[in-house]
Amino acid sequence: MATTQEIVGARIRALRQQKGWTQEELGGRADLDFTTVGGAERGEKSLSLKSLVRVAEALGVDVAYVVRQGESATGEAECEGLVEELRAVVRDLPPAELRHVLELVRAARSYLVGRQPAAARSRRRRTP
Repeated sequence: MATTQEIVGARIRALRQQKGWTQEELGGRADLDFTTVGGAERGEKSLSLKSLVRVAEALGVDVAYVVRQGESATGEAECEGLVEELRAVVRDLPPAELRHVLELVRAARSYLVGRQPAAARSRRRRTP
């Protein structure tokens, strides 16, 4: 079973890779040496709370997400990173434009769900 340190490191790595950043780039944005970032990602080095906060801010996620246990580091981190990126993109939009974006997202989701094979759609509907 992975340690908390390894889970945190894997989550940081997944978020960094999702953004297409190197360890050096994340280190620069979080004011940390890239070797510290690498050690943390490998689960070899514990980051201080101050460093964790800076890393989370650089990655655009809440520090609670970085240290939370129980989810897959790669899949959940990718989803969380994308959701956070979407939030950042729409954060300053006026309500009318935000509603329009929401309509577009709903239409895109409906289209994508409709493209799934029939068996996958029927399984999806049966789940509560």
